[in-house]
Parts: sequence; C-alpha cells; structure tokens
Amino acid sequence: STVTKAASYTTRWDTIVPVDAAIIDYDLGEERGPDVIAAFCKETGASFPMLIVTGSTEPEVLKHLQKLGHPWVTKPVNPDVLLALVASMLRRA
Repeated sequence: STVTKAASYTTRWDTIVPVDAAIIDYDLGEERGPDVIAAFCKETGASFPMLIVTGSTEPEVLKHLQKLGHPWVTKPVNPDVLLALVASMLRRA
C-alpha cells in the first residue's frame, strides 16, 4: 500500500513533530512526493499545505501537478520565490 511504501521515508509517523507546511520533491524514485504527503495525512489525520518542487518539464508531469491543486515550482528554484510561496502558504493555513 502507499502508506507502507511511504513509511520508508520516515521512521514512524508518530515520531514526527507537528507540521505547518511541507516542501517536497515530486519525484522520490519509486514514489511521488504528493503521494507520500497524502499517505502521511491519511494515517495521522494531519492537514497542512504542501509545495511541490520538480525538475521535470514533461507535459504529463506538469498536467498531473495542475490536477493536484497544490502550488508547485520547477527547479532550479529562486530562493525569493520559494520564501514568498511558503509565506503565502502559512498565511492561508
């Protein structure tokens, strides 16, 4: 299951401190970052905004990112843009 696979990215869900927001790479090898965050939220009941970072410019990936409805940026990420996006996410959270 996705939760089981996603668990490989953490030691244990219940050892993670409260999360205000997440910045995660889209491509984590065998998993997709948004799937890992979704599994974490489902398992823990947490809810927080997520910013997705990707190095891909493939039309299929960009279309999938648009469908997800979360803010996303492509690499390389301008630090000023990153800070502005995180600040905006935290204001809305």
